[in-house]
This record gives sequence, C-alpha cells and structure tokens, in this order.
Amino acid sequence: MKGSIGRTSLFVSSALLHAYAGRRLLLALTDRPALAIAFTLAISASALLLPLALIGRRLATSLGRRIVLAWAGMLAMGWFSSLFVFTLLRDGLIQVRVAVQNREFDDVARQNFSLSGSRRVSWPWMQPSHPF
Repeated sequence: MKGSIGRTSLFVSSALLHAYAGRRLLLALTDRPALAIAFTLAISASALLLPLALIGRRLATSLGRRIVLAWAGMLAMGWFSSLFVFTLLRDGLIQVRVAVQNREFDDVARQNFSLSGSRRVSWPWMQPSHPF
C-alpha cells in the first residue's frame, strides 16, 4: 500500500511540474499551431515517462521492457530538467524586464506630468498613493 501512495505522488508531482512549464511555454507558441501540438505531445509524454525512470526497474514486466522504460524516463528527465530551469529563468527575466520598463515609465511620467508625484501603488517598496 505504501508503494502505491509513493507512485501516485510521484506521478502527480510530475504532472503538476509539467503543467506549469507547459502552460508558461505554450502561451508563446499560440501563433504556431503545429509546434504547439508537437510540444504538447512531447511534454505529455515526458510527464508520463519521467516517473518511470525511478520506478521502471521495479515494474512487473519483462527485463527488456523495464530497461527501455527506465531509459526513456531518464531521457525525459534530462529533457525536462533543462526545460524547467529555462522556464524559470525565462519567467525571472520577464519579471525583471517588466520592473525595468515600469521604472522607466515612472521616471518619464514624473518628468512630464507634475501631478504624478508619488501617486503610485504598483510596487510595495514605493510610497503609497495619496488620495486626491
């Protein structure tokens, strides 16, 4: 019974991580439907194969099939680890870009509009806005 709970949590965590990365990257592929379909198939296969890298050798099938499943799972694990790290880097860079653009916009607004002053609530570390 304990083994089935571990397997279930392994598949669920794999599915959740793949769903996060897939959702973040599929938004960039909306203008290329063929590439989006291929990516969806690849990330779905990876979500199923990745846990098999860890439990593939304990399955009750033939030795050759267990080795092939474990090998495919290891390939999926390597592909997804790179994909996940680059997805996190991409998200971080997007946040930095938005912060820089927001800061530049704030500087332009302060220079061109004297009423803008400190009326800003977008970032927690800046002064809170004052009522009109």
